[in-house]
Amino acid sequence: MKKRTILIIFIGLGAVLSGFILNFGHPADASPSFSKYPKMRAVSEQPNTELRETKQEQKKKQMNELLTKAKEMKTLTEENMERQHQEDIEYLKYRNKRIGPHYWKLAPKMFEQMLDEQSIDETWTSEKLAAVKELLTDSNFEGTTLNSVQCFESMCRIVVEHDDEMAYEIFKKQGTESGPLDQPSHGSRKLLENGRSITTVYLCRLTDSSPFKEAEKRMLAYVEEHNL
Repeated sequence: MKKRTILIIFIGLGAVLSGFILNFGHPADASPSFSKYPKMRAVSEQPNTELRETKQEQKKKQMNELLTKAKEMKTLTEENMERQHQEDIEYLKYRNKRIGPHYWKLAPKMFEQMLDEQSIDETWTSEKLAAVKELLTDSNFEGTTLNSVQCFESMCRIVVEHDDEMAYEIFKKQGTESGPLDQPSHGSRKLLENGRSITTVYLCRLTDSSPFKEAEKRMLAYVEEHNL
């Protein structure tokens, strides 16, 4: 009886000690589920307004960056255009200085060179031939006769002959300032015997004077090549 009582007492003490050890080893405030997960839940439960504001700020930042780049590109473009403009001016000064003394002599040569590289435009030739013939029927041009008309891809060559100096002057002043010859053109005169002369007119299309620029470019190359 005494031994049974002692055994019961030991069993009771053991149960008390076990409960104490279990509670001490796992305090409530040390639980992993309490220290981590509530914070994650708090983040996930934030309102969407903050996210929307963040996206709007990002878009605004991107837009400002694009505007800044656009302004930089505009500035560079303007600077490049100004630089190109200055270079063009310097080139024109140099070109005119080099070809100026030789222009009237070289121009017909360059035009003929260009026409040799082109095919004849039959339709344009017919139209221009009829127009020049009609022009020369005017009594003012009695001393001028038509020799030939040939039109190519970019230019026409019109050759007329004058009886005297007066006929030439009238044609130069009146014939090239109105009607079918009132277009970008260059005239080259050759003197003949007995006061007669021949004028060759190189005529561009009405809205295109690029052949003259090409001729001037070739003149400059010629002058530089021959060191004139």
